[in-house]
Amino acid sequence: MTQYKIPDLEDFPWQQPVKTKTLSSPPGGISKGDRYIVAATGSGGWSGHTNDIATYTGSGWDFFIVLAGTTCWIEDINKLYIYDGTKWKSLVTTGGIIS
Repeated sequence: MTQYKIPDLEDFPWQQPVKTKTLSSPPGGISKGDRYIVAATGSGGWSGHTNDIATYTGSGWDFFIVLAGTTCWIEDINKLYIYDGTKWKSLVTTGGIIS
Protein backbone atom coordinates (compact mmCIF):
# COMPACT_ATOMS: atom_id res chain seq x y z
CA MET A 1 0.00 0.00 0.00
CA THR A 2 1.31 3.45 -0.90
CA GLN A 3 1.76 5.85 1.96
CA TYR A 4 1.38 9.55 1.36
CA LYS A 5 2.85 12.32 3.46
CA ILE A 6 1.22 15.71 3.59
CA PRO A 7 3.97 18.26 4.24
CA ASP A 8 3.69 20.51 7.25
CA LEU A 9 3.30 24.16 6.29
CA GLU A 10 6.70 24.84 7.84
CA ASP A 11 8.36 22.27 5.57
CA PHE A 12 6.86 23.72 2.41
CA PRO A 13 8.67 26.55 0.56
CA TRP A 14 5.40 28.32 -0.32
CA GLN A 15 4.02 30.17 2.67
CA GLN A 16 0.60 31.65 3.33
CA PRO A 17 0.37 35.39 2.55
CA VAL A 18 1.75 37.96 4.98
CA LYS A 19 0.29 41.41 5.64
CA THR A 20 3.53 43.35 5.13
CA LYS A 21 7.32 43.09 5.26
CA THR A 22 7.98 46.66 6.46
CA LEU A 23 7.56 46.33 10.24
CA SER A 24 10.44 45.60 12.60
CA SER A 25 8.30 45.32 15.76
CA PRO A 26 4.84 43.90 16.47
CA PRO A 27 1.96 46.15 15.35
CA GLY A 28 -1.12 47.05 17.38
CA GLY A 29 -4.65 45.97 16.48
CA ILE A 30 -3.66 42.47 15.43
CA SER A 31 -5.84 39.39 15.13
CA LYS A 32 -5.07 35.73 15.66
CA GLY A 33 -3.46 34.33 12.52
CA ASP A 34 -2.05 37.64 11.25
CA ARG A 35 1.34 37.07 9.60
CA TYR A 36 4.26 39.41 8.91
CA ILE A 37 7.80 39.22 7.58
CA VAL A 38 9.99 40.83 10.25
CA ALA A 39 11.90 43.78 8.75
CA ALA A 40 15.59 44.49 9.43
CA THR A 41 16.64 44.79 13.05
CA GLY A 42 13.59 43.13 14.56
CA SER A 43 12.81 44.62 17.95
CA GLY A 44 10.49 44.14 20.92
CA GLY A 45 8.69 40.81 20.65
CA TRP A 46 10.36 40.30 17.27
CA SER A 47 13.94 40.82 18.44
CA GLY A 48 16.32 38.37 16.80
CA HIS A 49 13.82 37.39 14.09
CA THR A 50 14.78 39.63 11.15
CA ASN A 51 13.47 38.12 7.86
CA ASP A 52 11.47 35.42 9.71
CA ILE A 53 7.71 35.08 9.30
CA ALA A 54 5.88 36.03 12.52
CA THR A 55 2.38 34.65 13.13
CA TYR A 56 0.19 35.99 15.94
CA THR A 57 -1.30 33.12 18.00
CA GLY A 58 -3.79 35.21 19.94
CA SER A 59 -1.49 35.44 22.95
CA GLY A 60 2.00 35.72 21.45
CA TRP A 61 4.11 35.11 18.36
CA ASP A 62 5.26 31.99 16.56
CA PHE A 63 8.17 32.35 14.14
CA PHE A 64 8.93 30.45 10.96
CA ILE A 65 12.66 30.64 10.23
CA VAL A 66 12.87 31.00 6.46
CA LEU A 67 15.31 29.18 4.20
CA ALA A 68 16.47 30.09 0.70
CA GLY A 69 13.62 29.49 -1.73
CA THR A 70 10.81 30.31 0.71
CA THR A 71 8.17 32.23 -1.22
CA CYS A 72 5.08 34.16 -0.13
CA TRP A 73 2.63 36.85 -1.20
CA ILE A 74 2.92 40.29 0.45
CA GLU A 75 -0.63 41.63 0.75
CA ASP A 76 -0.01 45.37 1.21
CA ILE A 77 2.02 45.65 -2.02
CA ASN A 78 0.39 42.80 -3.96
CA LYS A 79 3.65 41.15 -4.92
CA LEU A 80 5.22 37.73 -4.68
CA TYR A 81 8.55 37.62 -2.82
CA ILE A 82 11.21 34.95 -2.52
CA TYR A 83 13.90 34.64 0.15
CA ASP A 84 17.38 34.17 -1.36
CA GLY A 85 19.08 33.11 1.87
CA THR A 86 20.05 36.67 2.76
CA LYS A 87 17.09 38.92 1.93
CA TRP A 88 13.58 38.94 0.50
CA LYS A 89 13.38 39.82 -3.21
CA SER A 90 10.44 40.69 -5.39
CA LEU A 91 9.65 38.03 -7.95
CA VAL A 92 8.78 39.95 -11.11
CA THR A 93 6.69 37.88 -13.49
CA THR A 94 7.52 39.87 -16.64
CA GLY A 95 10.31 37.93 -18.28
CA GLY A 96 10.72 35.76 -15.16
CA ILE A 97 13.20 38.19 -13.61
CA ILE A 98 13.97 38.32 -9.91
CA SER A 99 14.81 41.84 -8.83
